[in-house]
Amino acid sequence: MRLLSNSLLPRFENADNTKAPLVTSLDSCLAVADLITKPLHVVTPLVLSTTLSARTGHNIYLKLDAAQPAGSFKLRGIGRTCQEAYSIHGPRTHIIAASGGNAGLAAAESAKRLGLRCTVVVPKRTETSVIARLQSLGAHVENGEAEVLDDADAIARAMAAEDPVGVYVHPFADLSTALGHASIVQEIRDQLLDAGVKAGRPDIITCSVGGGGLLRGIIHGINGLIDEDPAFGSPKPKLIACQDFGAHSFGKSWEQWLADPEHEKVVRLDAITSQATSLGAKACSAAALSDAIAYARPRVSDPRAPAPYLSTVIVDDAVSGSACWQFDRDEALMVEMSCGAALAGIYLNERILKRVLPPGREGERLNIVVVVCGGSKVDRETLERYESDYGTADVGWRVRIDGRDV
Repeated sequence: MRLLSNSLLPRFENADNTKAPLVTSLDSCLAVADLITKPLHVVTPLVLSTTLSARTGHNIYLKLDAAQPAGSFKLRGIGRTCQEAYSIHGPRTHIIAASGGNAGLAAAESAKRLGLRCTVVVPKRTETSVIARLQSLGAHVENGEAEVLDDADAIARAMAAEDPVGVYVHPFADLSTALGHASIVQEIRDQLLDAGVKAGRPDIITCSVGGGGLLRGIIHGINGLIDEDPAFGSPKPKLIACQDFGAHSFGKSWEQWLADPEHEKVVRLDAITSQATSLGAKACSAAALSDAIAYARPRVSDPRAPAPYLSTVIVDDAVSGSACWQFDRDEALMVEMSCGAALAGIYLNERILKRVLPPGREGERLNIVVVVCGGSKVDRETLERYESDYGTADVGWRVRIDGRDV
């Protein structure tokens, strides 16, 4: 009996758009299949924080994606996108990315695991420690021309256009990347089931938002689980999308929609002024905004809130930075300022968390998952500076929820 023929072996596109088999044996075929289909990310822990639960009066679960290889959730989606590129071009694929941080590290990690070439175009001001990490993963780093991320993006796209096997991997906009990020929801569901939570359904998921890839992935993940098990959506988890002022394109776009629900349009920032540069997209993904709006709307008219299933929280850098050093004190885990945005509501419980609880459930003890997304731009000295400069940041700093200062 013939189990496999050459006609069934993977075929990759050549530079002239012809296809030729590059796998010539069963063993090598299975090895390639593993590279393409086996996730590059790991299943990360979901832990119940007794300290933060006591602080808030809710069950605070921490989804520790800081434990991913390369240090952030980005490997979930970018790993999947790089695998798709491999499935088209094979081992000659050249991964090209633009990033001064986590997305570039995820691209470099993915390329290394897949045995592919990788070039990462970074802005000139990218930290030397990040460049060193990219190079240690085998990536070629271009850091001579781009002033900001938008410049790096243009350079990377031009490089990919000139390379027959070059594939530009966007930090957040690709659907394949969002679908990779969706894996985090399946893990959360399974882990909450193990913890005895009914249907494995969190009442709230809070995450940081830059361009919107992670948020979009979470929405896809939730919608997929609801299709499989309607109990997971009874009611739907509420999403809290967190950003810092100066890197808040998604938040401004959301506020514009709240003010005029007939129009869905991305607001582009003139410049990134936040220190949370990992959130630094001048314009968020239009698809992420559209998916968020569709998710947020109730199936029937709900007079209590125009968008009861999603809220935005925008804070000053001081609030995010303060959350970072306090989180390290409480949980012995260092995360960068962009991740601190998602933790801010926990440390400003009265000012933030209590104001974003699902309508009608203010008196209940809820199951809240915080995506601890990690980050490459943090060290002990930085956290000590945050503590010295910002303290607990409980007064004197801006906080805006769904377009209203609080």
